[in-house]
Amino acid sequence: MIKLIKLITGEEIVAEIGDRRDVNILKNPMRLMMIGEGQLAFLPYLMFAEEEEVEIEMKHILYCLTPTLEIQNNYNKKFGSGIVLPTGAETNIIMSGK
Repeated sequence: MIKLIKLITGEEIVAEIGDRRDVNILKNPMRLMMIGEGQLAFLPYLMFAEEEEVEIEMKHILYCLTPTLEIQNNYNKKFGSGIVLPTGAETNIIMSGK
């Protein structure tokens, strides 16, 4: 399940999420950033790591929400099935990969 997570550091992460007791496991985490008016960018959260998963303790998470359909679609284009569901409004989202 794809979630939007805000860390206590202020970073917003989009990732597939799983959990184990007091830890969330983030698979293919991408940092979500505003880069201009109406433009968002996905930047790899684990840019310099070989691993594609990271464990984040619950105490480091401010919230965990379901992202908009548009964010989910853009994430799925890169990591998921590639299936994109129609949305009402389009925002320019730039994907940056490893």
